[in-house]
Amino acid sequence: MVTGRSGNLLLVRLVHGDDLLDGLKSALEEEGVTSGVLLGGVGMLAGAELGYYAGDGKYDTLELGEEVELCAVNGNISTFEGDYVIHMHVTAGRRDGSAVAGHLVSAKVHMTNELAIMVSSTRMVRKVDEATGLKLLWFDS
Repeated sequence: MVTGRSGNLLLVRLVHGDDLLDGLKSALEEEGVTSGVLLGGVGMLAGAELGYYAGDGKYDTLELGEEVELCAVNGNISTFEGDYVIHMHVTAGRRDGSAVAGHLVSAKVHMTNELAIMVSSTRMVRKVDEATGLKLLWFDS
């Protein structure tokens, strides 16, 4: 992992074989970042699993059996009861030119991943919403 930071812009490069979410969490811990916005990312993924929220706290998942291009990333970084929550959505391109998208459940870095994060000075935390059961985003100044 390699990081670079200028003001509230954090750049992270993960290397082949890294777990994407765990690697990003390590970079955030190293930089002391607990809140932010995922501005974008590129690279390749292996063994990716994407999710689609099906309701009642459940996700339908799709396992991508092949290596795919990481074409787009967006989402946010917050905490829930002191633990990181990386809410990341990705678009992944297949060799045949088709694309799939969804909530990133898991993935390994294939070759490299390059991510850009805007660090937030507003504390972003998750709290359980009783009506939906979801851990919704709240903001503390």
